[in-house]
Amino acid sequence: MIPAGKKRENSMKASKFSEAQIASVLKQAADGTPVCEVCRRQGFPRNLLHLWTVPLLQA
Repeated sequence: MIPAGKKRENSMKASKFSEAQIASVLKQAADGTPVCEVCRRQGFPRNLLHLWTVPLLQA
């Protein structure tokens, strides 16, 4: 809870993965590599990959 009179500057937690890592994972998945294999190799949780792809599919 935020005390009265104080504003939250940044409510989102910074990603521990670089944009290059994210792009690489998304490209591998788009190229047909099974998602579970891509995530296992790169150390990404599968649900995180889903969170990254949803905004791309809606655009």
